[in-house]
Amino acid sequence: MNYKSIIKNLFGDAFPFRFLLLSNFLFCVTLGSAASVIGVKLGGLGVSVSIIGQIITWHNVGALAGAICSYRLLNKFKHVKTFILCVLLSAIFIMLHAFYVNNTFWGVLRFLFGFCEIIALVVLESWFNIRTDNKNRGTVFSFYMISAFLGLSAGPYILKLPDSSGFVMFTILSLFCLLAIFPISRETSPKLFKEESEKISLFEFFKRAPVGVFACFISGSISGLFYALGVMYILNIGLGDSEAALFASFTFLGGMLFQYFIGRLSDGIDRRKVLMLNSLSIMILALFAEKVLFLGDWLIIAFSLFLGGFVFTLYTVGVAFANDRAEKKTNVFNKWYITFYLVFGGSHISVDCI
Repeated sequence: MNYKSIIKNLFGDAFPFRFLLLSNFLFCVTLGSAASVIGVKLGGLGVSVSIIGQIITWHNVGALAGAICSYRLLNKFKHVKTFILCVLLSAIFIMLHAFYVNNTFWGVLRFLFGFCEIIALVVLESWFNIRTDNKNRGTVFSFYMISAFLGLSAGPYILKLPDSSGFVMFTILSLFCLLAIFPISRETSPKLFKEESEKISLFEFFKRAPVGVFACFISGSISGLFYALGVMYILNIGLGDSEAALFASFTFLGGMLFQYFIGRLSDGIDRRKVLMLNSLSIMILALFAEKVLFLGDWLIIAFSLFLGGFVFTLYTVGVAFANDRAEKKTNVFNKWYITFYLVFGGSHISVDCI
């Protein structure tokens, strides 16, 4: 058995998407560390935490605008060209941080980066939606999320580089954006590019898949809350930096590890039951969080794994369920509507937290 057969057996239904998954991984390396690099750089310059939070929050505002505009770009330039354009612009916006340090300028760059980032992700997820059906959509989306979490977890290691000016860090982040272009450029599926989209309204989409849409909104809200306040919560209840690091790292790890199993489970039974399982599990974990987190490192690790596993798979199942209920010919609009609800959930939480 050659290496290609081994990889094909490992990926299963996701094997045809291997180049898309690789592009997603490389792009998410940048996504996983861009905000942290910016925060560390501004903090080193003495900028207040509230100002840093406002600058970083402009990313979510840009993402919301990008979700609204994404379908127009997709209909005009199609998937590959749209992805390449947005990732190329993202690399430029990241690199510009290294040349001029100004709060307003960086806020504008975060807005523009968020705008391009979300459109690139819409391209990938609408691509997956076009090429999957109700039988394998959950599994394929779980591999998409696994590749994303691998990139997100690898990105922060860039912070360990000895780079007081930030120039090297921003250069590396830009390079990862550029590298993400090459795998997807190998995809030449003609059926994908000929796919036409039928326009439907935002409310009409909600009527077709209310449970899936609501799951995406709640997923955005919970994720936004975690990104904004997760580590601060650990520190504020009296735990130290090491416990905060354990909590953050193993929550992401849990989100990655649970993707495949929850995705396969949702392909085998009613996805609404899986959403109910996720929601009840998150609620129970949240109720006992403060008590469990003081019982030692091993319980912090176990708690974080399960919390991340159920929180970060809520979107996977929600988007699969929403796409199941929507018509195939509206696939581009499905994706930008889902992204709108997801980002809107995250945006309003992030702004309220600031």
